[in-house]
Amino acid sequence: MHKGIEMHRKILFSMIMVLSFPAVSAEAVALNPNHPQTYTVVLGDNLWDIAGRFLAQPWQWPVVWQVNPQIQNPNRIYPGDVITLTDHDGHPLLGLRRGGQEPGGRLVKLSPSARESPHENAIAPISLDVIRPFLTRPLVLTQAEIAAAPSIIGNQDNRLVVGSGERVYVHGLPDNAGSALGVFRAGQVYRDPTTGAALGYEALPVADLVITQLGEPATGTVVHSNREILRGDLVLPQQEEELPEFFPRAPTVAVDAQIISVIDGISQIGSHNVVVINRGLSAGLLPGHVLAIFQTGELVDDPQHKPRTYLGGTAGKPIVGGAAMLQLPDSRAGELLVFRIFEGISFGLVMNTQRPVHLLDHVRNP
Repeated sequence: MHKGIEMHRKILFSMIMVLSFPAVSAEAVALNPNHPQTYTVVLGDNLWDIAGRFLAQPWQWPVVWQVNPQIQNPNRIYPGDVITLTDHDGHPLLGLRRGGQEPGGRLVKLSPSARESPHENAIAPISLDVIRPFLTRPLVLTQAEIAAAPSIIGNQDNRLVVGSGERVYVHGLPDNAGSALGVFRAGQVYRDPTTGAALGYEALPVADLVITQLGEPATGTVVHSNREILRGDLVLPQQEEELPEFFPRAPTVAVDAQIISVIDGISQIGSHNVVVINRGLSAGLLPGHVLAIFQTGELVDDPQHKPRTYLGGTAGKPIVGGAAMLQLPDSRAGELLVFRIFEGISFGLVMNTQRPVHLLDHVRNP
């Protein structure tokens, strides 16, 4: 798990250093029919939503992004900057005009010190509000990680339910574990819907814990709990909070995956829901990859192969097997952005939907 976390951080760092990986041609980019010619960025915007004002498919913004070489840090967009739409040989281009540097520019003046921090005041490519909790905790565990993890063996008053401020005792905690930890419970098994192979175990967040005394057992205090803490719950390190930058782009390899779970267990999936898909790092997926969601086509009667009928019976009544069936083509239902990856699993944020999305719907290259 620790190697996976380090790899994830390295990938995020490399993403920040690269503006885009155009995977579609400019000819394939369609404009929003109601697009403006310019838009002034305001606090609270994110790049995906801004791009949606101009483009029919917001994730394609890197393809039509025109970098101004005179602007320092063109990857950063700030309140008051102006996004412009121009035409270049019949192809749309999005440009950036720094506020305060040209006529009609910045409406909000930012001090130079504010620009020194890569995240302070800068407009995020996507809103991180929904996915922030998923960036700082384990999400998927292997059998080996479950077997090796420290665990809860009891609490101060031998209660069944432990809440904030209560003491708990931890078995197997190493001395270098750190003071701020999370309590987790192994949840459902994520399985490949085609092969049935186990891809990992859901890590259900139970509580946040501060270790107050090392030893065997170690003593910890619960600072926040999502559900009751049980004997056998796992104690794992929390990641330091990061604010990664996801620059949307299509994968460079062919991807065909399925939605195998949705966080919070809802049956119908919509915008800003977090889903789990059965492909990850081993399939070439990276944080920031955009995938199209396809609603699985319905099964309908095949009119060319009607079933046999009883000669003297009710007209049209099938004898054996029922009618032959045809599967209708899959229909594009929306887009998701991959934001957290493991070896065989990825977590994605549904960015928008055009029709209902369900479990086992396919996700493929956009």
